[in-house]
Amino acid sequence: MNPPNFKPIAEPRSRKEIINMVNQIKDSFEMKSMFFPVCKFLEILPFFFDETLKLEYVENKELPPNTYAYYDPVNNLMMIDEEVYLRACNGVARDRFTIAHEIGHYFLVDKVMYTRKSDEKIPAYCDPEWQANAFASELLMPSRKILNMTVSSIVRECKVSYQAAEIALKNAKKSSYLH
Repeated sequence: MNPPNFKPIAEPRSRKEIINMVNQIKDSFEMKSMFFPVCKFLEILPFFFDETLKLEYVENKELPPNTYAYYDPVNNLMMIDEEVYLRACNGVARDRFTIAHEIGHYFLVDKVMYTRKSDEKIPAYCDPEWQANAFASELLMPSRKILNMTVSSIVRECKVSYQAAEIALKNAKKSSYLH
């Protein structure tokens, strides 16, 4: 949770750095298919990456307002709305992205600094939410693999929303390091 009137700022990371991080993670598990089993991966995180990571599946009322999942780096705790988790495991696109987003926070957090002005614009590469979205997108829709696909094919093969597929494809096509 952020202190009032403070805005989180993350260590600067480019999309390319985030893509490389995701590829290293996937390569270590020899994950080559288009579909990423986000729930299974979440469940093995404490066993393969960090035995101190705690996963809690909670009722939505136990989370902050308008929050479906939350990673607390101080306590190394990921809290996930139990309904979101169940829907993600059943292939609901939005909930799969939510879980992937929180996994992104887990891997991307080195330290978070705060600025005093909550209305101050933060560059995307320093925004922890942008970084977690970029991580989730790459985890679920590998840029190199979707580059020559249609949005509908990405939706079908990766089990993601149409909107997420559109954004991922647009970003993949404009990334010069993928061509």
